[in-house]
Amino acid sequence: KMIARWNDVICSTNRKCYLFRAHIAAQFFVSYGLNIDQIEAILDNDSYKQGKKVSRIQIEIYSLQIKKQRYTTVILPNNPYKEEVKQDILDNINADIEFLK
Repeated sequence: KMIARWNDVICSTNRKCYLFRAHIAAQFFVSYGLNIDQIEAILDNDSYKQGKKVSRIQIEIYSLQIKKQRYTTVILPNNPYKEEVKQDILDNINADIEFLK
């Protein structure tokens, strides 16, 4: 249900869409049907991962700073720091972000 809901939103919006966190979960989301054709990039705080691609997905990984763009949607799956990350983005990067959970 969650992936279907995300797909509905990202396929019907004019906003650029990003997936947060370059983690094995990103691969699971894709294997369960996440439409990666609509995902601009994967965002991650880890500078070691930035500039690389997630295995088997071939979507590039960027820092959170890319979200300074207006009209952006970020898929923010459950993770231990979800609320901290969300608040940091809203306070310090871009208050115009739409989050999908």
